[in-house]
Amino acid sequence: MGAILAGFRHARYEQRRPYKDRMMRHSMLDNPEMSLEKEIKRFVAENEANRFTMIDNSPMFDEPLIGFADGDDEIFDTYKEVVGDFHWKPR
Repeated sequence: MGAILAGFRHARYEQRRPYKDRMMRHSMLDNPEMSLEKEIKRFVAENEANRFTMIDNSPMFDEPLIGFADGDDEIFDTYKEVVGDFHWKPR
């Protein structure tokens, strides 16, 4: 019974949320990599800390390049060899 009520409450909450928020949540679930990339790029583009406010308000940094890799990828072993033993691997 509790699970049914929780599901009902969740459905009512979803209906009250703004359309944009519901769509963003669904897109995040469907394609988390693209959603995360989009959010990072938006943050860099819109954040005041990325502006030369005392000069001309132009951005300090261009749009970031973003990529994702498997934590077990061999490239991280190469980084450890090239950079040094102090370089941490994701896993």
